Amino acid sequence: MQYGLWAELVDGAFTNTGIGQLLASANMQVAANLFEVYRKDIHNRAGVETFLLAAAKSAQDEAQNALAYSNSRLTELTGQIQAAIAEMNNQSISIGALIGTVGEVAVAVVAVVAAVPTAGASLVALAPDLAALVATAWPLVAQEVFAPTAQELKDLKASYGRVEKDVKDVYGATKSVITMVNSLQKLLNGTTPDNSKYVALLRQAVELSHEHLTAKLRNDQADLLLAAHHTQLDDDLQLAVLADQQMAQLRANVKILEDAGHTAILSTQTYIDVLQAIAFRAQRSVEIYTLRDDEAAQVDFSSGYLHPDDEHNFADGEMDSVELIAKYSASWQGHLKPINLQSDYTAYFAGGAGFDLIADWLYLSFTDPEQLARFQATQELRFIVDLSDDFFAPDEFEAKIEAVHVGLVGATSSAPTVTCKVRHGGLYLSKKRGGSEVKMVLERHVTQNGASKTPLQVAAITPTTGAATVTAPATLSFWGRGVAGDWEIEVTPFEVTSKGVDFKKLKEIQVWIAYQAFVPNA
Repeated sequence: MQYGLWAELVDGAFTNTGIGQLLASANMQVAANLFEVYRKDIHNRAGVETFLLAAAKSAQDEAQNALAYSNSRLTELTGQIQAAIAEMNNQSISIGALIGTVGEVAVAVVAVVAAVPTAGASLVALAPDLAALVATAWPLVAQEVFAPTAQELKDLKASYGRVEKDVKDVYGATKSVITMVNSLQKLLNGTTPDNSKYVALLRQAVELSHEHLTAKLRNDQADLLLAAHHTQLDDDLQLAVLADQQMAQLRANVKILEDAGHTAILSTQTYIDVLQAIAFRAQRSVEIYTLRDDEAAQVDFSSGYLHPDDEHNFADGEMDSVELIAKYSASWQGHLKPINLQSDYTAYFAGGAGFDLIADWLYLSFTDPEQLARFQATQELRFIVDLSDDFFAPDEFEAKIEAVHVGLVGATSSAPTVTCKVRHGGLYLSKKRGGSEVKMVLERHVTQNGASKTPLQVAAITPTTGAATVTAPATLSFWGRGVAGDWEIEVTPFEVTSKGVDFKKLKEIQVWIAYQAFVPNA
């Protein structure tokens, strides 16, 4: 939808202003009038870019604040772990070949966590489950917890091989690689009822380390965006000067009119970059929602551009405006390809050969006294949904979220419901129809939910299909994500205070997740 709106605007500028001016080169006066409009537009664009530059500066400030905040959270949690070391030394844990105390693992986790902000750490671009940092002689415990598996290293090498890059740029003599996601799983596997309180702290430290690296990545991206807008504003101002000069010469030579049309096309390419960025995000969205990995062919990043030799030939007079128009028109056709993205997206939710799309519920009930007591004290509940038969039928594939309902049975408040935040973590899992498992690391998403104070009631649901899938992500921030992953329910202190929420009589927490999934139809 967004691509279509931008494409219409960019196509109008490209065809009407750029190509149109070249075709109108025989009519000098008409071209002069058109170019005056274009000249004013160039000046207006410089003004718009000034606002975009200010917005980019604000985004940079936010990214820097987020990075500083994640660092402070990491420091605070590290302090909590260090303060609990003595207690952790009394708790045992088993991780792979390692059998020791939680305290030993905590020392290793703190060592690695401390290295994240100081050892030049960064997420591996082609494998965001992993992080690269300056090679360090880690303790044996840290190596057991954070060492990537042979399969992860094999996949990493294969990923870099596909883009013709040397994996030694990521790890080798001067750099080492640690696994973030698998370390969480290792700690989860080592959790027992006795050590769960302390292992949860360690898992949170690893999660915060990953969040810190993500915040660092966003901060770097914000710096690049700000630099790009600085460059763009300079380019716009230079184009404005050029347009002024061309306007003065337009009536003297038909060549000036050709240059004006060409300049209009070059100016339009600024907005082609915006259009391509939208197309790229659409491509990634389709790949995330549909679990496909073949959508790159639908985005042609050369669309709207010519080979530099063609540009030089036109500038040197070796190519006339008619040939230039033909080449640009042919290049422009690449902008039609992203239309196929929406077709692939809607077709995915129509099912497929051998499978039908169905809707189902995942009913989760938390009645454990210790869990309820912890929620009463912290107003937070964290849980994980995996791909096991405990949660999904064996013949259900690619289960994706449709809606989430929460019940805080027994809670009291002055309002009809208790507003709570439902967070879907950055990691989600899915089982494809072919049987393979997919693991995705994305940004955490949150939504507000009016939790019932009485038991939830079963409601009929149908899977979202057709045109409704285009707008569905706007109705729920994590619509279409895999159900399997980490979840968090939170009632804020403001909600408790302002609405007199009381959890003393809380006897059950219900989390019902409506989802769609594919099932064999034969």
